[in-house]
Amino acid sequence: MKMQNIKCRPHRYIYPNHKRLYTRRGQGGFSIFEALFGLILTMIGFTAVFRLQGAQMTASLTTRDMSAASNIAEVAVSMLIRESYEWNTPLRTGERLGKTPIIWHSLTKFPVDHNMQVHRDNDQAQGTLLNRQRFCVHYWFNDLDGLYDGLLNARVRVVWPRDPKDQNSISTICGEENVANFVPDPSRWLSLTVPFILRRHP
Repeated sequence: MKMQNIKCRPHRYIYPNHKRLYTRRGQGGFSIFEALFGLILTMIGFTAVFRLQGAQMTASLTTRDMSAASNIAEVAVSMLIRESYEWNTPLRTGERLGKTPIIWHSLTKFPVDHNMQVHRDNDQAQGTLLNRQRFCVHYWFNDLDGLYDGLLNARVRVVWPRDPKDQNSISTICGEENVANFVPDPSRWLSLTVPFILRRHP
């Protein structure tokens, strides 16, 4: 039996429009609506990233200020303890401890930085040229009596603006004449208060 040579048509002849359709789709690209939708998604993504970075930066600055306030409070407590060694009579004496009790006083006459330094404009000898003074230190004390005679219940309060860019309002609450201007307002101020005890040294 003689075999017949049967020729099969090529694939392109079986589907004559396949290649043309594929090429047309590849050259067509995205429609204007697809491009706009992709652009909107990209903008939303970048906005979310920028807002997250801003929140992280604010949190980092707040943490840094809280750490600086802790160090300032520690130095302020040491200053008052050092002055208490000169208190050796029933009558309190000293530049700070000799003042009226049960009201807030200013430990720093001018705003200070994280190193407890004022600006050079306020202290030519010990001031710094860096303009980063955004902390103010207050202190409070009350005489104890009875079994606790010779002891002072004391507190140190470090105050700074909530807004990291605010460098001017802090001067309105520093200095003995401005302590009464401070009103605890969490939307405007942050503060750290440290309680401690001072004693007379007979």
